[in-house]
Amino acid sequence: MSLGSIPVAEDYVKQAKKASKGSWFSSPEYEIAAQLYEKAGNLYFSAKSHEAAGKIAEKKLEKFEVAGAQYRIASDLFLATENMPDKAAELMGLAGRMFEFVNIDEAIKLHLNSISIYENENRGRFATDQFRDNVFYNSDECNAASGLLDAYKKFDQELLDNALKNPSLLDLNSQIRNVIYTLTVPGFSKNVLGIDSTTYRNSVSINQIRSDNDDLIEPPHDSLNEDFDDSLL
Repeated sequence: MSLGSIPVAEDYVKQAKKASKGSWFSSPEYEIAAQLYEKAGNLYFSAKSHEAAGKIAEKKLEKFEVAGAQYRIASDLFLATENMPDKAAELMGLAGRMFEFVNIDEAIKLHLNSISIYENENRGRFATDQFRDNVFYNSDECNAASGLLDAYKKFDQELLDNALKNPSLLDLNSQIRNVIYTLTVPGFSKNVLGIDSTTYRNSVSINQIRSDNDDLIEPPHDSLNEDFDDSLL
């Protein structure tokens, strides 16, 4: 920052502090404060303001999508400070929880982002705790993610290959599937699929792997299993 811009930055900070405190006649305007802190180049206080805005949207307004968006921005800013990755991961996970009410695909993506931040900081235990604390713990998608995490924990490529065949992965957003289907345990260059996600989706019929009550089942015909195995070779 140049010397000439310092007074401008200080003015932004003063305005931001005023907006974040509110007055006798108005509530704090955390989103405005966050924008002003960003202009001043203060990522930390900008992140704190977005976090506060998220809490208001969640607790007082019950606008979960808005809350999730604010928590996600706060997470990105905390991560950009380069010294608060745990806080960034925590808020990314919280953003995921908010989106569970409105967009499950986005929720899963955010939870995976949270786990990724923890893993990058060698916080494997926190990644597992973050995963287990979520609302969709007993869902089919959760069972699929659990299989992936278990395979990584055990460094077991065969276990990962089996997890990648979980039919519930077919229902995920295509961008998420594309990432998941490229996973390998460290030390392995290729997984059992060896094909892109669209080919994999076409190789298994959803009608043949889902029962009427949406419980996951194995394909009913041995011939289907043989055809599926052949498609992976």
